[in-house]
Amino acid sequence: MLNSHIIATVNQRVLSLLVKFSDKELYERQIARKIGIAYGSANRALNELYATGAIKRRREGKMYFYSVDLSDAAVAEFKKLINIMLIEPLIEELKNMSSRVVLYGSCAQGADTSHSDLDLFVISHDKEHVMKAIDNFSFTQGFEDIHIQSVIKSPVELLEAGESEQAFIEEVERGIVLWEKVANEPRL
Repeated sequence: MLNSHIIATVNQRVLSLLVKFSDKELYERQIARKIGIAYGSANRALNELYATGAIKRRREGKMYFYSVDLSDAAVAEFKKLINIMLIEPLIEELKNMSSRVVLYGSCAQGADTSHSDLDLFVISHDKEHVMKAIDNFSFTQGFEDIHIQSVIKSPVELLEAGESEQAFIEEVERGIVLWEKVANEPRL
């Protein structure tokens, strides 16, 4: 899994937290506690990230508050990657019981906030096991408050979807396909 390589260093973990919760300003101790690192490590990472211009810092009294620049297009793209990396372990588990998994909605667009659900669309014949896997999934430290909102459909239900569900299907189509089973069809 790529997750352990992309969100591995302290700086990457700090930046990932700030990007994922880009609608908030967080202070040093809050960041350290949330991702389970020493205050000194958080301080060093924040200073390095600030010095390179990767994050913003605002002083209020004796405290510094950190955030990312929401107008930076790279932040939205990085946020999409973070969203994908955060659910990568779940996707690995769902591969055995689904034929397609799509991230859609604000998380797929990089426009999610700290209050946004992570929207997943799953096509599966085994809806019960998929729901159980999603319910039992827990995010890595610092991201535990994220809620997964899933829609699980069987292939038959998808084929029978009426016009009333067309807007929803179009929203899913604009999403990011995280996994899709390849049909084993012989070549002609």
